[in-house]
Amino acid sequence: MANVHIVEKTSMTKSILNGLILNGGSSKRMGSPKAHIRYHHQPQDQYLFALLRTLCDAVYFSVKKKTDSFPYPQIEDQLGLESPLNGIYSALKFDPKERWLVVAIDMPLLDKEALEDLINHSSRTKVATCYSDSSGKRPEPLVSIWEPASFALLETFIKNGGVS
Repeated sequence: MANVHIVEKTSMTKSILNGLILNGGSSKRMGSPKAHIRYHHQPQDQYLFALLRTLCDAVYFSVKKKTDSFPYPQIEDQLGLESPLNGIYSALKFDPKERWLVVAIDMPLLDKEALEDLINHSSRTKVATCYSDSSGKRPEPLVSIWEPASFALLETFIKNGGVS
């Protein structure tokens, strides 16, 4: 994975860290839901949920619409956006006082070491912490930690027409 944008260490104070798995997208090109693809001898939704449970106080899936047939805790999208920001915004609205570790369902190479590195380099004094893309030039918001301070900024961004 690319370098972390923020390099200062966290304080020793324990804070709540919620996990959010972005489960959106239609998976048309893949032919079946991304959550059901087996990368680690189990469906990706099971793998990521178990992985995030080792790092987070609570873990949720971002979903367009809640359903009783889905076996995991869910946060329903609050906006009509076709964007991962819909899930991130909805999670921050659901629990605006806590931090959110956000990962996309379709990142099969994501592992505990990468997430621990991200957590260890995050800071509550920042808006968010994320890796950069492979070029090292653009942020990768689909593996990120969003701090409570990001909610107001994200809300303004979306109200002004931002979607990505």
